[in-house]
Amino acid sequence: MTEHKTFIRKIKQGDKIRYAEVWNERQGKKVIQHHVRYLGSDPTNLPDPSSFDIEKVHFGYLAQLIITHL
Repeated sequence: MTEHKTFIRKIKQGDKIRYAEVWNERQGKKVIQHHVRYLGSDPTNLPDPSSFDIEKVHFGYLAQLIITHL
């Protein structure tokens, strides 16, 4: 297991702004951003970013499609 440092990212969707906690991982020349949790749309009520241990879990192509379209 590896410890990852997370940060809060502002995501603009049309005229709405949403916040999410994410962490980055470098794979060769690419940087992959991983979503940890959705934090809502209120910038005054955001929790602090966390450090946590994470174990890699691999999902198949179909599972990824289902997760991203919920």
